[in-house]
Amino acid sequence: MAYEEIAFAGYPDVYDRTNNLPILRRGIKATPVYVGYEGQPVFLIDASVFPGSSGSPVFIYSTSPRIDRSGGTSIGGTRFLFLGVLSSVFFRQQDGRLEFDEIPASLVPVVKTRQMIDLGVVFICRSPSSLVS
Repeated sequence: MAYEEIAFAGYPDVYDRTNNLPILRRGIKATPVYVGYEGQPVFLIDASVFPGSSGSPVFIYSTSPRIDRSGGTSIGGTRFLFLGVLSSVFFRQQDGRLEFDEIPASLVPVVKTRQMIDLGVVFICRSPSSLVS
């Protein structure tokens, strides 16, 4: 099931350099793990992922009820399960050139840039069938 809470720890550009401690982040699964995004052994997470986070372990971290394999609601304690390793982040690519866009009465300069869209790619490190429950 997608939309479960996840957590990951890593060393992006900002971390505790004095104590060498990672930054803990959280988000949700954006695609189901057991399907494999675009036919690859990866899934997507919706979280603020920054360069330097590659290699971060990703875990399901949930305290919410969930639906089990039989379709029933499973009410239990905290679910903490290793899913995989963060590998990359999606960017919306802009070419960075100064362009002029037409506006009804005049031309206005526009600068295009590269922007992260907070979708991370995680390599699956478990058997996808073990993650359905």
